[in-house]
Parts: sequence; structure tokens; C-alpha cells
Amino acid sequence: MIFKQIFNDISKEGKYATANALLATLRTIFNKAIKWGLIENNPTLGIEPHKMQARERRLSYDEMGRFLTRIMWRSNSIDKRFCITSVIYWS
Repeated sequence: MIFKQIFNDISKEGKYATANALLATLRTIFNKAIKWGLIENNPTLGIEPHKMQARERRLSYDEMGRFLTRIMWRSNSIDKRFCITSVIYWS
């Protein structure tokens, strides 16, 4: 099956997250095609995604500044307080 081969080729390069993202996208496309009556089954269903280990990521000071600027202009007051509190707590 071509999709399994593509998934494996990407995985061999160590790009597990990319392979998983491609698999998720293909599954969505094929599920929509089934819904529209274009195909009968999803050829990606036998492919198991890689188990990924979660990693912690923190915003840089520049990213925090941009994030807070957007929050101040676009969100309601509850969102603003929550986001500002979260940034202070996690930084």
C-alpha cells in the first residue's frame, strides 16, 4: 500500500511527528471522501501512528510580548486576566 510506504519512508528519516501529521491529514481526506460517496473505505486505517512523547515548551520573552499584545487588543477581560496570570505563573 502506497500510503504505508510513504509513512514508513518519512519515519525512517526520524520525522515521526511529520509522519503522524501526514497520516492524520490523509485520514481526514479519506473520511470526507467516504462521506461524499467517492470511495468505500479508508486505506489508512491499518496504519498505526507513532507514539509521541510529550515535551514541555516555553515561550520566549519576545513571544510572550507578542502574545500579550494580541490578548490585550482582541480578548474580553476574563480572557485577558487568565492569559496574563498564566504567562506570569509559567514564566
